[in-house]
Amino acid sequence: QSRPTRGQLWQYVFYVDFEGHHQEPQVQQALRALREHCALLKILGSYPAEESYPTARQVSAPFP
Repeated sequence: QSRPTRGQLWQYVFYVDFEGHHQEPQVQQALRALREHCALLKILGSYPAEESYPTARQVSAPFP
């Protein structure tokens, strides 16, 4: 998603949301490649995989 910067014409801020953790080798490679094309790269968050959360298949009883 892109947003124009405040006070600077024709310059934009881009927000990227993707699945992966910053310590995964593929994510590190992608971030290195991205840095080559950015004046500034800021990581707003990196969260654990969804594996720690129950999925619909793991819930044994329906909600009351």
